[in-house]
Amino acid sequence: MPERRKELLVFYERTRRRISMDKVKPRTLAYFSVMLLLIGLAGGLYLHQASEVAAYAKEIRRLQTRKDRLHRELVVLEGEAAVLGSLERVMRSGKDLGYHFPEAADVEKRLTIECTPTPRARQAHALPLERKRDFDNVGLNVNNTLWENLVHRFYLWLEAPVDQR
Repeated sequence: MPERRKELLVFYERTRRRISMDKVKPRTLAYFSVMLLLIGLAGGLYLHQASEVAAYAKEIRRLQTRKDRLHRELVVLEGEAAVLGSLERVMRSGKDLGYHFPEAADVEKRLTIECTPTPRARQAHALPLERKRDFDNVGLNVNNTLWENLVHRFYLWLEAPVDQR
């Protein structure tokens, strides 16, 4: 029986060659060492970034929880302020303390403010007397300028009697 190996048209004889350390080139060894170092650095960088992201995510969740808690407290406080500051409550408290609104016809309890200008203010804002007399004689007129009419109305307002009840 013929050997089967010899019947094949294409026969490659397998040879096992062992690689020994003395046949590895230093350049190849340096190349693989550098590649292994770069892959290790890239992996370390990835792990560092992933841990930083996880830490920031935890901090964000903690701050979001605190923000939600503070928002709920704010809503509660605003509700309490609305209840405490309501007009009905103020009116009730006032009646309990003996306060009441004055009547509209009660003249004694009205607030009146009197303001008298000082002589220095009168001098600073007054027109010369002859100019003032011109306004009194002329009065409001279509021929006067807008400014003259406004000044005349101002003087009329100043000279109007004040109700002293």
